[in-house]
Formats: sequence, C-alpha cells, structure tokens
Amino acid sequence: METIGKNIENAKLTQSDLVLAAYSLAQLHNAYLNSLESKDYTEEMTEEQMHLSIQSIHAAHTKFNALIEVLQMDVEQEQEDGE
Repeated sequence: METIGKNIENAKLTQSDLVLAAYSLAQLHNAYLNSLESKDYTEEMTEEQMHLSIQSIHAAHTKFNALIEVLQMDVEQEQEDGE
C-alpha cells in the first residue's frame, strides 16, 4: 500500500479524520436506505444483502462515533488538568 504524502504529519490519524469517516459512513448509510426504499439495488445485490450492508455500515458508524466521543472526553480532561 502506498503512503500518501511524504510528510509524516500527513500519515497521522486525527480526530478530524475520524469525524470525516463517521460523516461519510452516515451519508453512505442514508444512500443505502434510499436505495432500499426505491429498490435501486436489485441488479447488484439481494434485499437480504442490502439489509446486511446497511447493518454493517450502521455498526461501523456507531464505532467511529464512540471513538470520537472517547477522544473528545480525553481532550476535555486534558484541558481541565491544564487549568
């Protein structure tokens, strides 16, 4: 796998990256739900596969949100300790 960018700072995972990933998963989840409602998915997968995909996307989104919340609590704790 190729690393994007030569600067090591670009390789660090940031809280902003996690927020963007969670937002992207939410958008993907909504797109899949819309596709399920309009039955646009039938050429690519079965209804059961679509439901499983939606559940997987939702689970991943929930995990990213939980991670973001933990990191935010750490930041808040560091700020309180610094005062």
